[in-house]
Amino acid sequence: MVKERKRLFLAVLACFVVIGWLAYRWATPSFVRPPLPVPNGYDDLLQVAEMLAPRTGFYDEMHPEELTAVVTQNEPALALAREALTKECMVPLDWSADAKYMDQAYLDKLQSLRSLARAFADQAKQAAEQGDIDLLIQCGIDNLHLGHAKANGGLFVDWLTGQAIGSMGVQILREQTDQFSFEQCQQVQEALKEFEPYLEPPSQALQRERAYYRHTNNRWVAVYTQFLFRAQTQQTELQSIKTEKEHSFARDLLRTHVAVRQYLLTEKRLPEKLGDLVPKYLSREPVDPFTGAELVYQLDNGSYLIYGFAADCEEKSDSPR
Repeated sequence: MVKERKRLFLAVLACFVVIGWLAYRWATPSFVRPPLPVPNGYDDLLQVAEMLAPRTGFYDEMHPEELTAVVTQNEPALALAREALTKECMVPLDWSADAKYMDQAYLDKLQSLRSLARAFADQAKQAAEQGDIDLLIQCGIDNLHLGHAKANGGLFVDWLTGQAIGSMGVQILREQTDQFSFEQCQQVQEALKEFEPYLEPPSQALQRERAYYRHTNNRWVAVYTQFLFRAQTQQTELQSIKTEKEHSFARDLLRTHVAVRQYLLTEKRLPEKLGDLVPKYLSREPVDPFTGAELVYQLDNGSYLIYGFAADCEEKSDSPR
């Protein structure tokens, strides 16, 4: 009888061990870390960011003379940054680091590429004032690529920062769309077309975030913490999907404004409806990503208005030139 109870106890214990192991594997799926590129352009970008002038990024507060001085000082760094962006870039996560790493070195690196994005914005601001639209377009496209470099292979905070940097590039381009020539419009459209396929979905960044957290903390504590805060995690995932749609919508709006500009330059008039842009200037008619409905397009005394309902976004063009 004693032996039978012992065997039963061991059998039950073994079942609990197996169930616990399976639960652990379910809660911590395996994550394969991709190899870093060699050379890694991201490392070059971090070095370049250290070369920037102290007042970089404050163009709204600068007199023209100060802006010129800052942009001139940053020109060698921006030339090196453009060279770095021609290389494959991936965030070099230190998987052997401890939790303190995030509060120190990692966040400093995060700020570095924000400064570099603002340096491109400084140069774009000066280019706009000088009427150098080619340089302005280059700065906008540079920030699109810099945003991808910041997000690729990184944590969720890198993904968010990369989205913000890319949107800075979109804003640079959108503000001067009415000045673009037909050839410059084509350049922007091609840049957007090449840029889109390389963007990581937020789910991939969040998966990497969870795996990284387990590596830099006690694994069982990490599992418990993730279970404890699962509601907040789900909310973050929902918010990331919304954020992705907002930034995607901003790029779609830019693409649409550029297409309207191309139509105007060719036909010498604004299109009657957005469908007139397809397929010559747009591959598809843009829709509101939150509702799936077509965007509203209205002509208004020589200008036009484009907006969606759920995205809380409305843009009006200047008078056509």
